[in-house]
Amino acid sequence: MQSLIPDFEYRLKLERLKIGSESIEVECLKSLDETIDALFSYLERGGNPALLEELCPYFGVVWPSARALSEFLVEQSDIELKNARVLEVGCGLAIPSMIASRLGAIVTAADFHPEVEKFLSKNLERNRLRNIRYVSLDWTNRAFAEEERYDLVIGSDILYEKTHPVSVARAVSSWVKPHGTVIIADPARPYLQQFVDQMRDLGFSAQTDTRRADGKDIFLLIFRN
Repeated sequence: MQSLIPDFEYRLKLERLKIGSESIEVECLKSLDETIDALFSYLERGGNPALLEELCPYFGVVWPSARALSEFLVEQSDIELKNARVLEVGCGLAIPSMIASRLGAIVTAADFHPEVEKFLSKNLERNRLRNIRYVSLDWTNRAFAEEERYDLVIGSDILYEKTHPVSVARAVSSWVKPHGTVIIADPARPYLQQFVDQMRDLGFSAQTDTRRADGKDIFLLIFRN
């Protein structure tokens, strides 16, 4: 997807992450709040302040849920990742995708923000990762993967709007293989239980794990069909 803000300059920092036995480096936003303010000014000067909601740079932050999901992937023993086909939805900086790739998975990272691919490309090169492809994907459009289902579908902190429990549940259930696994990491947002209920209605059983990441309690919901 072509950038809608080609000459906007992000202020960045390099963050080194220790994820269990794995470590990666990611280029991310130096300050989310400062970036939002700068982006609003940029869009206002261009006469497009209404684009701020669509282009808000939440993708550029290392969120606790992504860290918790990544740690879970490293530490779990009952999900075989080597040569598994993995899809991460709403990937942002795609930290779980990079960890899954390090563990031998064949990964598709997906997001809808037009700047994600640029950041991901740099971070994949920095970490010398090759086994990840990127697709621009709105999870309300489930058709993209009708012919290719995944052993594992993952996402972190993606249930932040009231429409998401239904749209995300329908999407991930259509993209995971029969007898596959869906793992969603969430910081107890208000829509989490609705999502669990939707997944159960679609025939998935649920297990819950919890862990602490960056001072926050994160719920790991593991669904199997």
